[in-house]
Amino acid sequence: MKNLPSLRNRYVGLATILAIGVVFISAYAYLNVLQVQENVRDGLNDIRLKRDKLDKVRTSYFQLYQNIDLFLLDPLGESGNIGKSINSAADNISDLKSSLQPADIDLAQQVSKLSDLIMNLKSQVESLMAARMDVRIQYPGVAISAFDMSEPQQTINNDFRLLINEIENDDFELSSSELYSTLMKAQTLWVRLISQMRIYLANRLASFSTDILIQQAESLESYYKELINKLESLELLYEEVDSFEGPERLSKIKSNVNKWKDLFSDVRRLSEKENWRADNHIMQSTIIPLGSLTTKTTQSIERFLSEKEKQLLIKHENNSNTLSQLLMAIIIAFIVFIIGLIVSIDWLIFRPLLHMSRVFKARALNITNEEITPAKTYELGRLIESFQHMDQQIRLRHTELQKQAKKLADSEERWSFALEGAGDGVWDWNPQTDEAVFSKRWNEMIGYSENEFPQSGTALFSKVHNEDKDRVNNAVQKCIDGSCDFSIEFRLLTKNEKWKWILARGKVVSRDAEGRPTRMIGTHTDITDRKQIEKQLQIAATTFESNEGIAITDPDGTILRVNTAFTKTTGYSAEEAVGQNINILKSDTHDKSFFKAMWESINNKGSWQGEVWDKRKNGEIFPIWLTITAVLDDFGKVTHYVGTHYDISQQKQSEEQIKKLAFFDSLTELPNRTLLQDRMEQSMAKSGRDKLYGALLLIDLDNFKMLNDTLGHHIGDKYLQQVAHRLKDNVREVDTVARLGGDEFVVILSDLSNDISSSANAAEHVAETILSSLNQGYILEDITHHSSASIGISLFKGNEVTRDEIMKQADMAMYKAKTSGRNMVRFFDPEMESTVLERAELEKDLHQAINEKQFSLYYQGQVNKQGNINGAEVLVRWNHPQRGLVSPAEFIPVAEETGLIITLGNWVLETACLQLAKWSSDLNMANLSISVNVSAKQFNQENFIDQVTKIIQQTGADPRRLKFELTETLLIENIEAVIGKMTNLKNLGICFSLDDFGTGYSSLSYLRRLPLGELKIDKSFVSNITNDNNDSAIAKTIIEMGKSLGINVIAEGVENESQKNLLAQLGCDNYQGFFFCKPMPINDFEAFILDEPIRSIN
Repeated sequence: MKNLPSLRNRYVGLATILAIGVVFISAYAYLNVLQVQENVRDGLNDIRLKRDKLDKVRTSYFQLYQNIDLFLLDPLGESGNIGKSINSAADNISDLKSSLQPADIDLAQQVSKLSDLIMNLKSQVESLMAARMDVRIQYPGVAISAFDMSEPQQTINNDFRLLINEIENDDFELSSSELYSTLMKAQTLWVRLISQMRIYLANRLASFSTDILIQQAESLESYYKELINKLESLELLYEEVDSFEGPERLSKIKSNVNKWKDLFSDVRRLSEKENWRADNHIMQSTIIPLGSLTTKTTQSIERFLSEKEKQLLIKHENNSNTLSQLLMAIIIAFIVFIIGLIVSIDWLIFRPLLHMSRVFKARALNITNEEITPAKTYELGRLIESFQHMDQQIRLRHTELQKQAKKLADSEERWSFALEGAGDGVWDWNPQTDEAVFSKRWNEMIGYSENEFPQSGTALFSKVHNEDKDRVNNAVQKCIDGSCDFSIEFRLLTKNEKWKWILARGKVVSRDAEGRPTRMIGTHTDITDRKQIEKQLQIAATTFESNEGIAITDPDGTILRVNTAFTKTTGYSAEEAVGQNINILKSDTHDKSFFKAMWESINNKGSWQGEVWDKRKNGEIFPIWLTITAVLDDFGKVTHYVGTHYDISQQKQSEEQIKKLAFFDSLTELPNRTLLQDRMEQSMAKSGRDKLYGALLLIDLDNFKMLNDTLGHHIGDKYLQQVAHRLKDNVREVDTVARLGGDEFVVILSDLSNDISSSANAAEHVAETILSSLNQGYILEDITHHSSASIGISLFKGNEVTRDEIMKQADMAMYKAKTSGRNMVRFFDPEMESTVLERAELEKDLHQAINEKQFSLYYQGQVNKQGNINGAEVLVRWNHPQRGLVSPAEFIPVAEETGLIITLGNWVLETACLQLAKWSSDLNMANLSISVNVSAKQFNQENFIDQVTKIIQQTGADPRRLKFELTETLLIENIEAVIGKMTNLKNLGICFSLDDFGTGYSSLSYLRRLPLGELKIDKSFVSNITNDNNDSAIAKTIIEMGKSLGINVIAEGVENESQKNLLAQLGCDNYQGFFFCKPMPINDFEAFILDEPIRSIN
């Protein structure tokens, strides 16, 4: 064998030569390629780094320009962001410069130029910020109108209102006199003066020419002179009447008008300057050009980097091709070597091995004694020699194993017999084949007959409880791994679907040559009874240590045992309590009769439960809910008493708190409505017994909602608490102060007098005292708030009227105080009740009218400058069965106050949309649009957009033919929310018209932000347009403003041809009024359309 050739020596030399050649060639090529690749990669990384830094520069100055736009809209909120953007741009350009290499000469010149542009831009932006942050420099005229003119303007409005209220409310009949007429004209001139000023400012903000501004200012000057003449006339007229406050208020109005006029002169001087806006000049002259240069420079740098990157990528591609060719050559050489190696191995190794395998298999089966062919190589000869030796050893081992198997079978038979005698079940399992054998006792233990249960380990594991499977699997696996024998308790499902607790023990008794277990044996013991006993003991222990205190005593009351809850409740430790008499807890709160009844129940019924006041160790008296149960022996004699209790202190406190919440207001701690009603009943009963008058004062805080909305609800709560304290401080102990809810309070005054006049005087005195107290300033955190209240008073005596009627009367009186100017006291009188009853009757009829659909729509045409009808406004009419036609001026306010305007508005909208859908199929009507008036309450609903969308979808109306008319009052409440909702509806195709334009008090600066399609000139300006130059100037301004903003203008209330002609001369293209078409039912309106000549509508 030593002379045989060696495969190892033959092939090792060949493989070594080939490997050395391949390694040398590969290493040489790889190092060259690697060097080129590294140079390319470094170059690309350098370009990528520069491009990232350039992107940061570009992003930072783009962000700067965005922040400049936002800054121009919101200087205070965006000034900090501009500073950050400037610094970021400067920092990023510095980073870019620092990344340049000495070889980057051309690139360095362009980056330096970009740096200079950024620094110049920074300087110009700082100049812009300095100008924009000072509002009085940026918009000096607007600032004066917003901050300085508002105070005299508001004062004049209030004084006019008070003068008119004085004439309307006092006894002397002046409402039809020259004084009243002149006063109303003066107020109208004042409203026009304000509107003219706002139109002037709107023209300025819209960047109208200075010539237009001068015309507007001259119109305003004429209004001013006319107003001064009216005020002088009023001074003469007031000398002829007996008025206490009239002359003084008139003088105050005149003084404030002059002050207002002087301020407007300042507004005009500042607004007509050529450079009235500094920020626009800086933006157009420097910042925008610098931005263009910066963009061009960054684009030039980007082109330079892209060209350089392209060159590097070409170099990288050439290098990759070289490496690919080298790899292909190596792969071909390797394939040739492998083919030769396979042929040699097959001839020298595989064929001799197959022959040897066939011979050994035949010997194992005792088929042949054929000899093996001699080996051709040294390694194969050693392998044949080893296999022949192994064959001899296997034959000897087989004989020995047969003898041991006989001995083991005898031992197992004796072991099984012993286990069966002990009542345990026996199992035998082969983990490799999953075969298992279960003894007769094992099958009986879980309800099966012998050999009935499936003979597999899988069947056994499937019966283990889901909660125990992981533990069982882990224990068996540890045993299989050789860690130890196992012993585990688990639940096993029996044949009758019940669970039994099993104690399983087992061990591995044999393994194969690789250490895998081939046999495991073990036993199962039924421990179900033991587990039930353990569970009962655990339940008993858990029950004793429950959250309820437990004490066990002997028949004499000596404590034998207590639980933890008992010690926590009483303060006594277990050591202190055991051996003491249970009377250590006695509080002496209960009398003898209480305990007598307790022991009678225990002796007769065996138990007692109820509320007891006990005493803790520290002497504190506390309530518990106690249950005492007597324990009897087999002869009915008491052996022990078991007492369980739990502390009900918290429950008692909760009951008190519930009582307080039921009868007192949680915020002010005043009686609430429930307790107020009880106090009112008591006061009325006492009044009837003592024959003395009482009074009920209903107090409503003025403008409380504004305080809540502007300063927050927490400030409103502090204000209500202070009001409650002041009310209690100004009444007697016998009187009642209560809070109805919100900002309404009630005071009940008892035992006033038996004379109604004296009682009224006393009630009025208290009310005036309360008003004076409530008018004082309130310190609410870091602000001082001033407010007032309106008080209504109703007197009562006994049960002449009901409690609810008295409250109703006081409410009517309070409402009268509100409408009279607030901060007043008013008594209830029968005329007031009559008015309220009429209104209530109207409200009831209004509910019925909506349910019975008593309303109808009238259509008033809208015409263009050619005289063609291009749309209509729908007007709701109410034909009452008994009253006849009810004026909208009478029922619309009631609908607004009661919320019925929402239902009514939805009906109007749905009916109008149905009409639009019907017209769409009629060639004569298809081009008509319909205008629908939308109230503030209807528009402000959260789901208003969803309602409109649903109605349009259900009716099939074209939303582009639908127009919503809104008032200025709706716009000023929450302008941002209104703009958002209008924009969403406009996206549906709906157009918006601003109704009664020029008569409201909203800021005209919002006009450009609103998505309006139409302005409607109010008929108050149209009615006197041919006789009043001021009305003509206002109408012209509105028309020009609409055209400059791209908004259509329509004039309403056109009654004659002269009005129409003048409006046409002023540039108005659309009209509405009786001159063209009166409101009429739908059939009459359609007939009217058909009678008119049909022309194209522009």
